[in-house]
Order: sequence, then structure tokens, then C-alpha cells
Amino acid sequence: AQWQQALQLLVEMQGHRLAPNVITFSAGISACARGSRWQEAVELTCQMSGRELRPDEICLNAVISACVAGGQLVHGLAILCESEKVGVTRSVSFFPWALARLEVRDPE
Repeated sequence: AQWQQALQLLVEMQGHRLAPNVITFSAGISACARGSRWQEAVELTCQMSGRELRPDEICLNAVISACVAGGQLVHGLAILCESEKVGVTRSVSFFPWALARLEVRDPE
């Protein structure tokens, strides 16, 4: 599976003393999202924080998509809230997209 190959490449990078960056983590997270592997996507996001890398909007997009694909809307919403706390830069259109993707509705 593609997500397994992406995770393996991240491991191999570290074995060759190459430091994964936001782009390589995003690629891994996106591969996990396409494979509905939400737990792995969340784990990669946590690994980024451990390396003092701040997820960007592309990473958040991918990890939220992974949570949705895995039926984990609550986890996706928690990640969205956490991204606000750590000051991840997002575009104006990000919140409406994320809330719609997470099926958050107006209570009215």
C-alpha cells in the first residue's frame, strides 16, 4: 500500500541521517489519508511536533481528511482546535472547508 511505502521512506530518511521536513511529513500524512489510516496520520503529526516542525495548512488538510476517511470526526475536530492553540497559519477558506469536512453544522 502507498501509505506503507511513504512511512517506510520517512524511516529510511532518518537512517541516512536526512531530517524529514514539513513537506516530507505532509506527503506521508497525505498517503495515510488516501489509505484511510487516520492513526498513522495523527502519529506523523505528533512526530512533527516532537521535531519542532509546525504543521502547515496542507498537513492539517491531510490529517483532517485522514480522520474523516477513518470515521474519526471527533479526532479531526480536536486537531483543528489544537492547531488554533499552536498558531498554525491557515488561509481564510480553511475553517469553512474543515468544518464542512468534519460535518460540523450550525445549531440553528
